[in-house]
Amino acid sequence: MKTYHQLLLLFTALLTMNLHCEKDRPEDNKLPAVLPPATTIGANTFGCEINGVVWNATKLNADYWNGDFLLNSEKKEAFKITQVLNLQVLGRFYDTGYYELTFFDTTTSNRQIYAYHFDGNKEYENPSGEPVKIRITRLDSIQGILSGRFDFDLKAKLSGELIQVRNGRFDVKY
Repeated sequence: MKTYHQLLLLFTALLTMNLHCEKDRPEDNKLPAVLPPATTIGANTFGCEINGVVWNATKLNADYWNGDFLLNSEKKEAFKITQVLNLQVLGRFYDTGYYELTFFDTTTSNRQIYAYHFDGNKEYENPSGEPVKIRITRLDSIQGILSGRFDFDLKAKLSGELIQVRNGRFDVKY
């Protein structure tokens, strides 16, 4: 019986020491967030930098049909509000290449692109006047893969605050 109590006491002491060490671990030891690699294999990745801070999606939904492209991405972290970054392009992508698109097509007054971000507090949209720059690196309708890179600015709906979305990349199966 004495051995049982000694083992229980030893186990409790070790467990307490382990919990104490974990608590004292500095936050600086965390690895910095990095963007996903810019691949073209349908890896279902999406990431960018928002005002210089890496933003990687934890959930993706992509669709492509006859030139229209829709990409919904979400970033969910424990105990935080889900953040969203969406891109919608209407009737513009039929091949790989570089595209600079504005909110409205000036010749037809039709919307050609819509970008949206919700950071948990504010909503941002792309009618900031600056074009959305997208480079499609792979558009494979046989395998259902769409890959590319993007850069754009967004404006807060209420305050007008601008944010920069840079070094964006996606590689999705649709």
